[in-house]
Order: sequence, then structure tokens, then C-alpha cells
Amino acid sequence: MVTSRQRLLDYIREHQAVTVSEISRALRMTPANARHHLSILTELNLVEAVSVRAGRGKGRPSQVYSLSRRARGNNLAELASAVFEHFLDPMTSEERQAALQEIAETLEKKLSPEAPLPRGHLTQRLVQAVQRLNQMRYHARWEAHAQGPQIILSRCPYEDLVQDHPEVCQLDQALLERLLGTRVRQTARLEQDKRGLPCCRFVVVQERTPE
Repeated sequence: MVTSRQRLLDYIREHQAVTVSEISRALRMTPANARHHLSILTELNLVEAVSVRAGRGKGRPSQVYSLSRRARGNNLAELASAVFEHFLDPMTSEERQAALQEIAETLEKKLSPEAPLPRGHLTQRLVQAVQRLNQMRYHARWEAHAQGPQIILSRCPYEDLVQDHPEVCQLDQALLERLLGTRVRQTARLEQDKRGLPCCRFVVVQERTPE
């Protein structure tokens, strides 16, 4: 059974830019119900207010709603995959590793341009690195283990690329090593955790004194 919210979402997808009154007339729901569903869809990042349309005569202006960028989708994963194949596939293993380290450095600077690299004791660097990773849309945390501290990434921002391009995990490794100032080794890739959600794990294997 199609819900009212799904009907509303389909209507916006078909007409691209709509107002509450248009939704109300087309879907035969009250303006209050339309606003209620729009509020929820906005919180879910599926719909967004994009502009204001002047009302007729002395009527109040109406907000115009459209699908969010997330709901519209994009071809960024396909574009990134094509770039990887074009530039990285012809490289040797050593050249690819060096390129990925440079990409990790550039990416970290672009996403956190004003934040200095973590400094201090390893524990301090782990805490700071997790904070930086979460700013970069990883759901990261760290745990103490007998074989060394482990960094758990509960969300990979590049998950759509990993299956065809496992070297993306090398990018994560290079990023972690840059943030921690020490070597890490991946021990799990998109492995289910206790909640059944995929996660990646890296263990600190060697510490060096930070510069």
C-alpha cells in the first residue's frame, strides 16, 4: 500500500517544484497534513524548500519544495570509479600507494582546512583523529585491544566504490596514518558488527614519535 508520504514524494519527483496548496489540491489532503508530511520529509533530508513563490493578489508568498540533492541522486560514484580506472589502474603498486597518500593528504586538508594535525600522546591523537574522521562523515570510534588500539569506521563515505576499487581502503589507511602519525593495518573490511551493520577496522601496529 502506497502511503500518503510516498504519494507526496512521488508528486514532488514528477513536478519538481511544488507548493503546499498544489500538493493539497492534487493529493486531496488538507494543507496542515501536507505541511506535516513535508516537515518529516525535510527532516529525513528527502525534501527541501528551494524558493518562495509570490502569492496571487495580496496573498502571502508560498514556499516552493523540491527533492533534496540526496533524493535526486547523482553519478558521483560512477565518476569517481572512472577516474580511479583512468589514473590508478595503469600505475605500479608503489606508484598507486604514493598517489593514494597524496590524495588522502589533499582530501584531509580540503575537508578540515584549519584544523592542525593531531599531536601528543597516542591516546590524545586517537581521540582527535576520531573527531576529524567524524567531521569527514565517517562514523568512527576507537577501542583498546591487546594487539593495539583499533579504529572502527562504522560508515565509509566511499562504500559505493569499495567493491570495484578496494584501493579505496588504502586511501582510508593513508588518511589514518596521516592523522595518527603512526602505521596502521586494516583487519576487517565491511564486516558486520554486533548490530549487523558493516564496519571497517584498522589496528595501530607501530607508533613513531610525532613531528
